[in-house]
Amino acid sequence: MQIMYPSTFYSHVKVDIPHELMKHVIGVNGKWFKYTCEKCFVANIWFNKNRSIVEIWGPIHNLMAANYAIQSRINVIKSRFSFDNKEPVKMWPNDEYEEILLKEISIDDKFVGSQLSMDHLRILIGKFGNGFKRITRESEASFIWYNSVQQSIQLWGTREGIDKAKDIIIDRVNTIFSTMIQNET
Repeated sequence: MQIMYPSTFYSHVKVDIPHELMKHVIGVNGKWFKYTCEKCFVANIWFNKNRSIVEIWGPIHNLMAANYAIQSRINVIKSRFSFDNKEPVKMWPNDEYEEILLKEISIDDKFVGSQLSMDHLRILIGKFGNGFKRITRESEASFIWYNSVQQSIQLWGTREGIDKAKDIIIDRVNTIFSTMIQNET
């Protein structure tokens, strides 16, 4: 099975310096992140303190350059500052990947036989992807994408984040079915 990747994608760089030094990686008012976005043609770069990573979003073919630029900037800061290694830097595990086929989404018994239509999917994804963005934030998954070719929802993140995202997706699908049935009566 071939995986179809979205045109806008996600990558991250692990932060292995104290968070206090990240201000030099980011720059005043995000100067270095903005510069990297412009030079590498990516959409967004964000420091995720909770996960101790720098997240990068943009065209899949530009992510490697941005990834390298951020890692290089972190290495420059490492060489300029001495810091004591007494306090360990939390290392986050690599993201896992899982795919949910739309036809395999388990829904409440009262909706058995119902099919997830494009209208349902549009509601789940939300305008400008805001539904998926909300699920991403709530679950702490890294990235959620709808693959129209395979009719699946693709999830990246920690195992815990993926599991939370799946639960939220199933809950939202059931809510969408419930709302649409109520509106029909």
